[in-house]
Amino acid sequence: MKNLVTNTDPVHQVVSRQEWIAARKELLAKEKELTHLRDQLAAERRALPWVEIGKQYVFDAPEGQARSPICSTDAASSSSSTS
Repeated sequence: MKNLVTNTDPVHQVVSRQEWIAARKELLAKEKELTHLRDQLAAERRALPWVEIGKQYVFDAPEGQARSPICSTDAASSSSSTS
């Protein structure tokens, strides 16, 4: 069987516990920033406006077939007739 270890494996530095803690705290700050940005992006995605679906869909559900409601609003009808 071939050896699957390659020479591209990273070489890790061996440091003191204090240096490791400092590096870990720096990485933790970046991880928290990423989490905050991801949460902010998710909130923006949830705040996107909706699009009216003018077609009714039928779904197979455990209780039998379920139909989506047809959403019709005067604002959607008037905006589509003016364009």
